[in-house]
Amino acid sequence: MGTGNSDVGMIISFPKKTSLASNEYFDFDDKKYQPEEVSEVPYPYFGQSHMARIIEKNTIYPDYSGTTIFEGTVWVKFTISPMGAVINAHIYKSSQHIDDQVYAELIHGRAIYAINSTYQYWHPGILNGNRVNVEMILPVEFKIK
Repeated sequence: MGTGNSDVGMIISFPKKTSLASNEYFDFDDKKYQPEEVSEVPYPYFGQSHMARIIEKNTIYPDYSGTTIFEGTVWVKFTISPMGAVINAHIYKSSQHIDDQVYAELIHGRAIYAINSTYQYWHPGILNGNRVNVEMILPVEFKIK
């Protein structure tokens, strides 16, 4: 009877440069650039109106039994990666303070969810011919219809 070894694992590493099927090479770098620092700012594949529809479609009021109702804007700061993915989304600011902490967390979570729903719709930022991380800020509006 063999004995099991619970210390078995897998180590995965990636080279500093990696290529895709298109033979484009990318330097993976943690540095984040501001939109004004890059030669090509990240932009939505299908235009801003398409992006706005995706965000609006995914901006849903959370189910909550409290009396607080938030109507306003939450700005979400996030990074568009060299692969065009939305990463590191977090709340940048809100148009008004929400006193109920649980409700605030639910609203903020919905705003981050709405921005994360755009993950596959971005052209990455370009600097000196290389794809780079670019920090972005977008508003998410909450309105009762």
